[in-house]
Amino acid sequence: MKALSGLVLVLVLCSALPASAADITDYFRLYHAQHIAPSKVARVLDLLDETPAKILTASPSRQVTIDRANGYLHVVDSSGTDQVLTAALYRKSDGEQLLAVGGSNCADACNFSIGFFAISGDRLQPVALDAVVPAVEPSRFIKPGRTGPGNAPEINYVPARVGTSLTLKPWYGYEVEAQMSKATRAALQDVVLTWDRASGRFR
Repeated sequence: MKALSGLVLVLVLCSALPASAADITDYFRLYHAQHIAPSKVARVLDLLDETPAKILTASPSRQVTIDRANGYLHVVDSSGTDQVLTAALYRKSDGEQLLAVGGSNCADACNFSIGFFAISGDRLQPVALDAVVPAVEPSRFIKPGRTGPGNAPEINYVPARVGTSLTLKPWYGYEVEAQMSKATRAALQDVVLTWDRASGRFR
């Protein structure tokens, strides 16, 4: 009942705002109310079990960056968890917006998550990853002419502060990362995708 009443309150507040008045914190609250609070699925980020107000409150162990002008928020929680939450808005040429919410938890091994949502009034509609992000071959994370790990990496999708790009960072698993030589590590590279406002996809 408490979660339901919280959802109703958030929807009422946000539906009362014109689209131009809503900012990244409003959309994050909608995301939390619609896609986190009602879910029983285990989360990559434990901090999402908190209320949006607490998540976005800085403390000695939590750094919070909110850039409303660019539609970006970034939370780094270091209270023994090493969790990072990033949310960002990507704007299309027709005025529509895409919300990206990424998370990484490397307290022990590393677990990553990314979600994309089309903004439709007071609703955030999930968008499939392959509808906005192209498939990236494992070889693209290796510099030309170099030799990398033999396995395909897991990927940490990191939204940009200014909604023009998305950075894909490879992670090869705890055991491989722990034993990786300097030469192999030097052979790795991030893949940066560019946001195409016309198509509403990353390239």
